[in-house]
Amino acid sequence: MCPPGGTPSERASVAQARRFVPTQIDHRRQPCGLIWGVLWIYDLPSWLLALIFVVVFVGFSSAGVLLAGPRIRKGVAGKEGWREHVSITLEAAFVFVGLLLALVALAAYGNFTEARSVVDSEASALGTLYRDVNAYPEPDRTLLQVEIQSYISKVINHDWPEQRRGIVPNGAVLPTEIVLVLAKFQPANAGQTALSQAALAEANTWLLARRQRLDIVTRGLPVTLWVVLVVGSAVNIGLTWLLPVHNVRGHLVLAASFALVVALILFVTASLDHPFRGPFGVSPEAFQLIRADVIVPTQQVGGG
Repeated sequence: MCPPGGTPSERASVAQARRFVPTQIDHRRQPCGLIWGVLWIYDLPSWLLALIFVVVFVGFSSAGVLLAGPRIRKGVAGKEGWREHVSITLEAAFVFVGLLLALVALAAYGNFTEARSVVDSEASALGTLYRDVNAYPEPDRTLLQVEIQSYISKVINHDWPEQRRGIVPNGAVLPTEIVLVLAKFQPANAGQTALSQAALAEANTWLLARRQRLDIVTRGLPVTLWVVLVVGSAVNIGLTWLLPVHNVRGHLVLAASFALVVALILFVTASLDHPFRGPFGVSPEAFQLIRADVIVPTQQVGGG
């Protein structure tokens, strides 16, 4: 392998730039197997997805009350201590599954808010970097501005459609040219030195946020946890069939109300589980705002 050319300062600048260049992604990560088989739900409108959850769980609850309830009441409801046993079992099961549903829903929401925060950080760092390079001398200024504009366009038009499909964008949009130009820039005075250091710091923040965004694309709850959630919810709904209620209509209302709450919690959890997918997915609005509020006004001032 040939040694790198150029002066010692240029070689040092290139070496510094490599610290900012993220590892290239030469393959597309996407969910596999069982996960991929159920991700079609994110292609549905939010109201339809919520309706599916409600119909499935409330329908399951109502069917159990109508079909299994009479047999259960006829077989065991009259036995001594039945009401006490049912009450104790229901209370324990509801507490455990309720806590699990709440914690998982909070975890999914935390994952979603993290993704939104990372996107905002990346876009904000890009906007600040664009302002910094606006003070660079030519030809570096124009080159950097064009590259940043191109990167933002590629993120909006290339990365986001891929992310909405649960696929990590490939390495075609790596911003290598930007960081290399920044690191190879030779300041001519103390002001340019401070400007270069600030721009490199913003580049570091931007690329870190970019890496975090790509890592979140395929993040989601493990399949095993989803199985536990669904099975545990079904078991709890089944336990409502054992309620010692002799009025069928009242029994239906109680069981269906519980099933409705479970269905809505699972709907919210599923909607937020994959932060970039579905109607609730994080949008590229932060990048669009940077392009509209920072880049376009800067171009107008420069043109004026």
